[in-house]
Amino acid sequence: MVRRTAWGTYTRITNALRQRITAGTYAPGTRLPSEAALCAEFSVARNTVRRALSALQDEGLITVRPGLGRFIQDDATRPRTRSEQI
Repeated sequence: MVRRTAWGTYTRITNALRQRITAGTYAPGTRLPSEAALCAEFSVARNTVRRALSALQDEGLITVRPGLGRFIQDDATRPRTRSEQI
C-alpha cells in the first residue's frame, strides 16, 4: 500500500503547475488561478497549494504582485541575476 503524504501531494502539484508553465498552458505574464481554485482542482488544503506556489516562485517561474496575485514570469519582469546586474 502506497501512502500519500503532504510531501508527495505538494510535489505533485508543483510538477503539474511547472509542466503547464513550460508547455505554455499558462502564457508568460498571465495570472495563475487563485489559491481557492487550485485547492478545489487538486482537492488539497490551502497550505499545500501555497507550498507548491512557493517552490515555483523560488525557481523563478512565477512572481507575486501584492494585491493582484501570482503571475507567470516573463523576460521583461524576470528578476535579474547578480551577473546580469553587473
